[in-house]
Amino acid sequence: MMKNLTRQILSFLSAVCFLGLGVAVDALELCNKTAGFIALIAIAVLPIFSLLLQLLLSRSYARRFRGQTVEERHRFLLSHRSEAAKTAAEKLSLLRRIRALTRGYTVLLWLSAASAAFCAGLFCEDIFSFGIAAILLYAYFLFYTVYYRKRPASSISLDDAFVLDRKDAPQIYAILDRAVTAMGCRKPVVLLLSPQCNASVAQDKDKVCILIGVRLLYILSEEELYCVFLHELSHVSPEHRELQSMADYHAGITNQGEGLSAVYRAAPHFYLFLDMLYSMQYMLYQYAASLSVESEADLAMVRHSCVEAAASALRKIRYEDYYAWEDEAKNKSSFFEREFPISDWIEREARDFTAAIAERRQDWDAMIDREILANNATHPTLGMRLQAIGAEGRGFLPSTHSPEYRAEIDHATADLEADILKEITPEYASARQARYLDPLSRVTDWKNAGMPISPEAYADLLADLRAIGKVDEAEALCDRVIAELDELSSVHAHFIKGCILLHRYDPAGLPYLYHAVEKNKNYLEEGLSCMGGFCCMTGREEDLQAYRAFAARMAQTAEDEDEKAGYLSRRDHLTKENLPDGMLEDILSYIRSVDESGIIQNVYLVRKTISETFFTSAFIIHFYGGTDEKRNEIMHKIFRYLDSHPSDWQFSLFDYFDYPEVKVEKIPGSLVYSKSQQQKG
Repeated sequence: MMKNLTRQILSFLSAVCFLGLGVAVDALELCNKTAGFIALIAIAVLPIFSLLLQLLLSRSYARRFRGQTVEERHRFLLSHRSEAAKTAAEKLSLLRRIRALTRGYTVLLWLSAASAAFCAGLFCEDIFSFGIAAILLYAYFLFYTVYYRKRPASSISLDDAFVLDRKDAPQIYAILDRAVTAMGCRKPVVLLLSPQCNASVAQDKDKVCILIGVRLLYILSEEELYCVFLHELSHVSPEHRELQSMADYHAGITNQGEGLSAVYRAAPHFYLFLDMLYSMQYMLYQYAASLSVESEADLAMVRHSCVEAAASALRKIRYEDYYAWEDEAKNKSSFFEREFPISDWIEREARDFTAAIAERRQDWDAMIDREILANNATHPTLGMRLQAIGAEGRGFLPSTHSPEYRAEIDHATADLEADILKEITPEYASARQARYLDPLSRVTDWKNAGMPISPEAYADLLADLRAIGKVDEAEALCDRVIAELDELSSVHAHFIKGCILLHRYDPAGLPYLYHAVEKNKNYLEEGLSCMGGFCCMTGREEDLQAYRAFAARMAQTAEDEDEKAGYLSRRDHLTKENLPDGMLEDILSYIRSVDESGIIQNVYLVRKTISETFFTSAFIIHFYGGTDEKRNEIMHKIFRYLDSHPSDWQFSLFDYFDYPEVKVEKIPGSLVYSKSQQQKG
């Protein structure tokens, strides 16, 4: 807020200063007024012309990609990896030119603003006061547009982070300092802890922050931790300063317009095409360069440490991915099972992960050798990384710790756990109620009632069983649903069953997910992600090719039709809907049954025609009163009912107040239920 106010004040002062300069020049008769008038017209038209040009070029540029099929865009993206190093260099050069052009354009806008204000002062005696005010306002807005481009330097807030204090971990910081010296990092480095098994780096103008997961500290030896620090610091080394600048610039233009009032929201449009062009080229640069950037960071480990330690660190980090994948299909205790928070939960997870490495390492190593690079991967496969550093067949070292180093890890873990517990304890009881006790109660009631199955209720039961850690029971319920309910009502069961099987590396899960995704596009994104991850992780080349063809076809269908069924617009072709006999009555009966508090005022039904062959029947629920929680609960139940409806029919569900611009009540025959009319009846 204050930064925007500063820009506004600076813009106003700039306009007034040049206005005053124009008045002074006019009083001293230092310039030709005819020439000034011509300059004023030219200057007034130039930024407006540039704005129109930006809008036209951006639409044309966007239309170029919208006109492509999903498969064409996919091939276009993949083409940037065929010669990744060359492509990345070309894109980096193009990004430099776009920024240079943008800087020149910014100077031009500033000169236009200054000239407009100057000419307003020059003609202050000849132009009526309203005209002077209009020109001054115009100059002010152009100045604001330019000053708005000056983004504040990025700053990393440490308010919510757990900072590992140097005095509490001298051994760990000694390892970090060694890496800092090796990589030539000139900024102070702060070490942050997370409860996960991760490592990442970020920097601002003042410091570098390395985030390291406590679970990673437990499984890495001291030399392996040194390698991880080398890898992360490589990403922010001095030779990568330009890349960081490019990333910061992209982040700045991505957020253009955020928090601006309607008066100022037009300012970013003066740069619309230039920013769109930069964003697209930066995305392509990142895609082309991502693999080589990671490879360079891996080589930094080898240059300053040994191959064995680098390879071992990379393997152990990759093991976490396998561990987390398999965890999705295991029975496990809920964190909220106990009445009070577990005080040593991070240490327990570290011990469990360490035990899993000992048990599963051979199988995981075999998977590393088979893994296929995903098309959307931002990192090379581990096999590629090991080959690049000359570590094929090598790379697992015992997680040996000196007593002092281990004591620091234990102390840091205890402090982090205490910090997190302090944060979650006030909300623990309510979170436990919602995430464990309520699901447990619903499952218990269901079992006591003889475990009945209904199309609209079983999906929530599956979620409850998984919430309390009963994955085997959830799978058994899926089997019952698939056996007892019709094909369309059991789609969600196919989806959950398929996910569970794939997370056990069982390819029998693929047909279940193919069925679920094809029958219900609500499972498209998550279903395709699970299938693609499984095929790449397990190296199933033939299945991967079939999956990619299927994914392209489904993504095209979703773009052409299904995504448009998920929103309403004034431009939509909305007409009266006539459902098959009895269907509307059944749906309305269910809607009334879940509205126990009587807060549904009206129900509208319209047909949204999307193409000649595709339409959706849209139910719009008009609430009156009730809490957000209650309205969301009702909408969730209606969604589940429509989503599991046994008919092969496309439904959409909307809240009336989410689309105030769409006057569905004006569509003849759209009102299919009214509480007031029912009460009169």
